[in-house]
Amino acid sequence: MLKSSFKLVLLAILLLAFWPFNVHGAQPFKSDSVKFKGRDLWLAPDKGLHFLGSMMVTVAGAKTMEQQFAWPKSKSCNWAIGFSVSLGIGKELRDASRKNNFFSWKDLVADCLGTAFGRLLLGIH
Repeated sequence: MLKSSFKLVLLAILLLAFWPFNVHGAQPFKSDSVKFKGRDLWLAPDKGLHFLGSMMVTVAGAKTMEQQFAWPKSKSCNWAIGFSVSLGIGKELRDASRKNNFFSWKDLVADCLGTAFGRLLLGIH
């Protein structure tokens, strides 16, 4: 029998795995932050990837610290949240410094939502 947290992670992966290929007829894109007709859309293909990536980093980071380093659950979760959000901010700062790219607050919101969902999954079991 699968744990409920694993079921939710699996469901999120299945729902979001194909997101980039179904929204707005997206094709592989050259820049990391995507604009459609000059606008950064809330449901652009990269938002699902930001959400899913942050969720996975949060869960994997917390579980790694908890199991490999015997950290208490609260400490490992706090570390994973900080690490995930830091990666998101770092990526957006890198995007801002690259030609033909930009800092996207909407990408950062998707990162934070993914981190929060990952933390929610960690608290279920």
